[in-house]
Amino acid sequence: MTQKQATTLEIAKESKFRHLASLLLDMIRVLLVHPYWLVASITSTVVSAALAPSQAWMWKNFVDGLKANGSTTSSSLLSYVLLFGGLHAGLGLLGFLDKVLNRAYSGFQLDKVQWQPVSSDSLAPRCTPLT
Repeated sequence: MTQKQATTLEIAKESKFRHLASLLLDMIRVLLVHPYWLVASITSTVVSAALAPSQAWMWKNFVDGLKANGSTTSSSLLSYVLLFGGLHAGLGLLGFLDKVLNRAYSGFQLDKVQWQPVSSDSLAPRCTPLT
């Protein structure tokens, strides 16, 4: 490989690195346009995923109680029904809230990307920087 080819290859690698760095910076800017919505979206997803195993834990406790006692009285069964019903309703509501927050945040991101101001450099082959 000649010196000129090596230099051209280095310039191409540098250009590719700058292009990827610019693209990554633009992606971070889009994500951080609405930081509170980002935090709410991430928090709702984490809480929803963290509370999902609580259903299995509750069922395990119920079955262990049945094994230990042999049978349950109607009052303890009623309390379990109310507990399971409340847990399922709460997790369903939390899942719905998670979907709504994620959809709202993605809508805000799309609005930012689609309605960004057009500059004279917008005809350049790379993404236009967000302001």
